Amino acid sequence: MIAWFSRCPVIILKSYPLTVPILLLVLGVHSLAEAADATELSFEFPKFADNRAEITVDGKLDEAVWSEVPAFDNMVVIDPDTMKPAQLHTQSRLFYTDEGLYVGIVSQQDPDTLIARLSSRDQFINRDGFEFTLDTSGEGLYGYQFGVNLGGTLMDSTVLPERQLNREWDGPWDGATALTGEGWSGEIFLPWSMMSMPDSSGSRSMGFYVSRRVAYLNERWSWPALPRTKSAFLSALQPFLLQDVNPKRQFTFYPFGSATYNNIKKETDYKAGFDIFWRPSSNVQFTTSLNPDFGNVESDDVVVNLTSFETFFPEKRPFFLEGNEIFITTPRAEVRRGGGSRRFRREPTTLVNTRRIGGAPREPDVPPDVDIPDLELSRPSELLGAAKVTGQKGKVRYGVLTAFEDDTTFTATRNELDYRAKQDGRNFGIARAIYEDTSTGGRRAIGWISTVVSHPEEDAVVHGVDAHYLSPDKRWLWDLQLMRSDVAEGTGTGGFIDAKFIPRRGITHTVSFDYLDDKLDISDLGFIRRNDSINFRYAYMRNESDFVRLKNRQLSWFLSQEYNTDGRAVRSGLFTRGRWTLADNSRISTEINYFPDRWDDRNSDGSGSFRIKDRWILAMGWSSDSAKKIRLELDAGTQQEE
Repeated sequence: MIAWFSRCPVIILKSYPLTVPILLLVLGVHSLAEAADATELSFEFPKFADNRAEITVDGKLDEAVWSEVPAFDNMVVIDPDTMKPAQLHTQSRLFYTDEGLYVGIVSQQDPDTLIARLSSRDQFINRDGFEFTLDTSGEGLYGYQFGVNLGGTLMDSTVLPERQLNREWDGPWDGATALTGEGWSGEIFLPWSMMSMPDSSGSRSMGFYVSRRVAYLNERWSWPALPRTKSAFLSALQPFLLQDVNPKRQFTFYPFGSATYNNIKKETDYKAGFDIFWRPSSNVQFTTSLNPDFGNVESDDVVVNLTSFETFFPEKRPFFLEGNEIFITTPRAEVRRGGGSRRFRREPTTLVNTRRIGGAPREPDVPPDVDIPDLELSRPSELLGAAKVTGQKGKVRYGVLTAFEDDTTFTATRNELDYRAKQDGRNFGIARAIYEDTSTGGRRAIGWISTVVSHPEEDAVVHGVDAHYLSPDKRWLWDLQLMRSDVAEGTGTGGFIDAKFIPRRGITHTVSFDYLDDKLDISDLGFIRRNDSINFRYAYMRNESDFVRLKNRQLSWFLSQEYNTDGRAVRSGLFTRGRWTLADNSRISTEINYFPDRWDDRNSDGSGSFRIKDRWILAMGWSSDSAKKIRLELDAGTQQEE
């Protein structure tokens, strides 16, 4: 066994029945940076028989099996990114069985400083807790992130290179925390059955990362040390080996039945269907849903949109979220919650927006004297069924999805008499494949995707090619997307490229270029803010920590210049922002935005373009320590009208 006292390892030899040999790196005397990074040598954690690991996931590491698991304690401060050794001990333990992976953590902290706050799932607020990231691909290609906070709130997401998070995904795992006399502890159980992983016999490699939030200090600690000021994340996790982890074939059948009574129409609607989940091996999953019912899905936030640009709503239906990461072709598809400028926020760009499936139907062709209420036109379509296959073969990952809508009948009026209008349902299809190579220490990938939306009145077909590159030194990241659409209005093309250069920790340069012609149309199944766009963007971000009276300083400059294909500037801006975190954890923020003259070619409702004069926006704010029970925020700003 290996126990950790302070930060010097003490090796204690002990035999583990029903386990593989345990190998952990002896740190010895190394530099701080070496001790904080992941090791090249893979760890091996103990494996126990399922009947020995009878764990009640209650946050208390009081079962006998935990005493047989070695602990490691090597966290450093990553937010702010001082990279200093954590001032309190955090003992982490991992072991696994044929059923899943167990993670335990014991956190030293004065109980009077603990902060427990309850919120809905996946909400980021300042409170004590820990996160665990698992690279199930073993090559930094895809994985999962899990978090447990004091107060009982869970957090989870899927992860793609390097830090693309989809927090809409909610997995079937368990986690809890508990208070102790010297702080708090936590447990999580992650079943192998919910994870995608390459097919393997014998040993397999994965990567892990554990971090801890210390709310009263307003700090995050982790090991390996992977602050957001570094370019690498998923590809830089600590590797570890597992023996004989091959989840058995799984087949799950979920039938359902429901009845809905409409009190206005005095009608009762009955519905029955089923879902099937079949995983013949760890790298292939089939999912089928017949007559699905999504009545238990979380509702969308209310958004008031007075512009001509569509509002993006993220997917919340589990059927479409499970395995959906294979259909993500660009980091721009990531749904960003908050952050950034409210005045210049970028909507996702994606060729697959599954919210289109089962969305509002096409408006039917009816006589001029037929009136269909807007409520009828906007209600969702019923799905007859959907099927999806995702998997991996060697260096190639693939996915196929198809879905079929039922015909929709609209309740309308004609000359003040009841009238029924009917519209055919749509059929959807998606095919995707991507080749990824990590043999050089970085990542090289090229992918292809095709989507089709079939309807008796019109078919919409879109093809895309994407390419990705991460340099072996993790300083350069490139992402390319090319698109071609074929719809009734014609054929359109477009593409964009994003390049990020991080010469050293805390400094980031980002350059982007877009060209989308005025015929490009991916909105039948995808989402894009607008076509008819030529756009150049440059961003510089600087993040520095550990000053005498300042914990952290963040400065950024952002330039964007967007034209339509007629050469008129339609969206431009020059922005600078700053945020200073003081020693008492209060924050000061500033924002200066300049918008040059531009043309608005969208909000005139078809009446042509109109010119908007240049304007300035100035803002400044202060907020007190977010760890306190009462937090004060003061904001002041001024802006010129358009």
